[in-house]
Amino acid sequence: IVAPILVGAALWLVDQHLKRQAPLLGNSLNRAVSKAVPLVLGTLLAALLSSLASIFLIIPGIYVGVKLALTPCAIALENQGTTGGLRYSWNLVKGRWWGVFWALLVLGLILGFAGGLIVGFVIVVADVGDFGVRMVAAAAATAVVPIFWVYVVLLFRSLQRLKGQAAS
Repeated sequence: IVAPILVGAALWLVDQHLKRQAPLLGNSLNRAVSKAVPLVLGTLLAALLSSLASIFLIIPGIYVGVKLALTPCAIALENQGTTGGLRYSWNLVKGRWWGVFWALLVLGLILGFAGGLIVGFVIVVADVGDFGVRMVAAAAATAVVPIFWVYVVLLFRSLQRLKGQAAS
């Protein structure tokens, strides 16, 4: 329940920074908490719909997952509700599915590789044990996740410009 709210706060914080406005962490958290229900429900519904599509085969699940990947952005940045966010993401990706798929896949591979290098380097250099490996993995994730959210906001805003839907 907390993760989608924190994602919403991160997305809004990044978006405000990219607009060259002075975002405050407290403001982003307050905004995300005010959108908590749609953020949580939208995230759960997107995951559920992707999972249900995966029952038929992996490919439909991936297709639906990519189409709904920008649901948190639509909710946090465009003040959409739960179903509005799902619809907004679906329509925004329409006609650009392959581009969004490759953008998310390449980003995931790069960030996964970077995180793996960090963890691997620490394991090789220092015998940190099982708890240490978990701590290093958490630190690596903390280092690469903000890059993911910046990229997702840039992707979202780029798709909006391409579709002529950019908000002022």
